[in-house]
Amino acid sequence: MKKYIHIPQELFYLVNCLYLAMSRRKLILCCTYHKTGTVLFSHILRDIAREFQLKFQSCFQYQVNRDTDIWLQNHSRVNFKLLGRPYSGIHVIRDPRDVVVSGYFYHLRCSEAWCLKPKTHLQGKSYQDYLKSLSQEEGLIFEMTHVAKYTINTMAQWNYHNSCALEFKYEDIMTNYEQCFRKIFTYWGFGEPELEKCLEIAHRHNVNRLSEDELKKNSHIHSKELCKWKKHFSERHLNMFQELYGDILVKLGYESNNF
Repeated sequence: MKKYIHIPQELFYLVNCLYLAMSRRKLILCCTYHKTGTVLFSHILRDIAREFQLKFQSCFQYQVNRDTDIWLQNHSRVNFKLLGRPYSGIHVIRDPRDVVVSGYFYHLRCSEAWCLKPKTHLQGKSYQDYLKSLSQEEGLIFEMTHVAKYTINTMAQWNYHNSCALEFKYEDIMTNYEQCFRKIFTYWGFGEPELEKCLEIAHRHNVNRLSEDELKKNSHIHSKELCKWKKHFSERHLNMFQELYGDILVKLGYESNNF
């Protein structure tokens, strides 16, 4: 008569975690931009790395270690020819108009050192103080032509035909949260039961669950509203945006033609 050995569920889960860490060959790569979900992915990926004993880095490419399992590049500055290893990547974009609006409201209250440092070309004011000295109308123009300009131009230069990097829009992720993250985690190679654990971690960081009081305390999130540009862009902003960025909205799939 055969005897069966009962393996505790906790031990089975631990073995799966160790197997996941030891067998992973491809680098998990997450490419974002300023105000396209970088903080969200950073929290999720750090927690996943801790859960499965993987090594996580958020840094420039030259700082990535050979034994890193998960790399977050928050400006999508990646030279794929120099990676030197297989990878499974995702690339997250956002409506450039909302990049402007979200960046503007964030920079009014953030505590990042560069934003608080006095600058000669701003009459000795910091970027934040200079924004505060402007009306919202002028402040959005300034944001559009400065910090957001770098982000939007970098977004435009990305290779959208890379077969090893899945494309996601921030708006789709926030609208179909679990569905998108299930697709992301599956693509990154997480199988059962790791997939369910990853989804549980992602659920904990879902900003859609934040209350209004929690939103007010969060310097990274102005509101959960999507397409904020419709509320805050004037005709002047729309004209300036098109003058600066041409048909980028069509190229990125946010408009069917130039407005």
